[in-house]
Amino acid sequence: ETPAKVDRERVVLITLDTLRYDSFWGDEGTGRDMPITFEFASQGVRFTSFYSATSSTQPTHASLFTGLHPWEHGVSRNGVVLGDRYTTLPEQLHSHGFTTSAIVASFPLHSRFGFSQGIDDYDDKFHLSARGDKWEGVDLSGEPFRSRAESVTDRALESLERANGARQFFWFHYFDPHSPYGEVTGAPLRGGDLVQLSKNRDPKLADSIKEARRLYDADVSYLDRQLGRLFLYLEKEKSWKTHVVLLSDHGESFGEDGSLGHGKRLSPQQIHVPFFIVSPAVEASVRTDIAGTVDVSPTILALLGLPSEPSSGRDLTRSRSSNQGKAMGMRRSFATPFQEWRTDGEAVTLRAPRFYLIENDNHYTGDGRAAFRQDNPRLGVEGEESKRLRDLFRNWAEGLANLQAQELMDPETQKALERLGYLRGGEEKP
Repeated sequence: ETPAKVDRERVVLITLDTLRYDSFWGDEGTGRDMPITFEFASQGVRFTSFYSATSSTQPTHASLFTGLHPWEHGVSRNGVVLGDRYTTLPEQLHSHGFTTSAIVASFPLHSRFGFSQGIDDYDDKFHLSARGDKWEGVDLSGEPFRSRAESVTDRALESLERANGARQFFWFHYFDPHSPYGEVTGAPLRGGDLVQLSKNRDPKLADSIKEARRLYDADVSYLDRQLGRLFLYLEKEKSWKTHVVLLSDHGESFGEDGSLGHGKRLSPQQIHVPFFIVSPAVEASVRTDIAGTVDVSPTILALLGLPSEPSSGRDLTRSRSSNQGKAMGMRRSFATPFQEWRTDGEAVTLRAPRFYLIENDNHYTGDGRAAFRQDNPRLGVEGEESKRLRDLFRNWAEGLANLQAQELMDPETQKALERLGYLRGGEEKP
């Protein structure tokens, strides 16, 4: 008896660290900064109102793989382990016969933080140090903590070639837009340098921010070219039914909101990010309904016609009108109070969790004490609407407080996080 033909199907999930919304869309949706990626994305569905779960790497990826909010999975800051009691997307796919592979480009996604759950081949071997002899003033020893896009794409192509099985899942993570900016030019500018200029109220700050954005754009262009190599391979492989899902874990501020970098704010520059799907299961279109990180896992399972574990996300393969959908999340938490230096030279102490809700074209942020718009305390929300939001944010804070997160604070891990700029002197950095 002749065996039934088995369709070959694969998912390629791509996460881009620190990629801003406007870096993908460009001026008026032209895709200027990422023309190769933009052209590839035009074959599928592109979302104009997609928001990351947080403005930091580890919490957002935990929400991506579980379909849960940070106050539901407990990974609210870098250095916290995603517990094995949560079922991840790769684990769900594995149970349905998928082989699973991953290549990650920076230490925050090392397997020790729980992101390798359900993944057969997890490549977290990095090739470069934390960009220079110092990282925000911390002495480095040249140990590997990251990889460039060229290396990630090289290994991604090798992974695609050698993978076995008729059903395959791949996750490729790229780190290049992250500070320091302009490494591809050979003369990078570090985010910590901008913060120091801000502390000193240096008049050169404005020009340095403009230069940082120019250098950031150069790194984005380099990333675009390396992604193009991957897209070209996928487009040539006609024998596979391939679903490509791409998103950013958070954005980056270049002073627009008085902030620099990421992790400290919930402003559009830090949480409004690119997201698209290229798949035989979707038609080429632009969607304006609101969506977020927690929606990705149930959507990938829906593309494959598979059931989803209970989650807080929704299936984005189902069309929505422009005024539907919600996104919610939080600013990463801090182990101890953290001072953020703003571009006006003032320091703002960050302590309690801050949450956000985006619905009906409204961008709300706050906590149990106050609610405001656009992450701007000067734009307060009043009356019954304020009470509704404060009650909602208070419930989320209580949910987070009731979770017991596992942190990796052994000397080796703490030292590595310091070298990436995430910890310093026992105080976690965003």
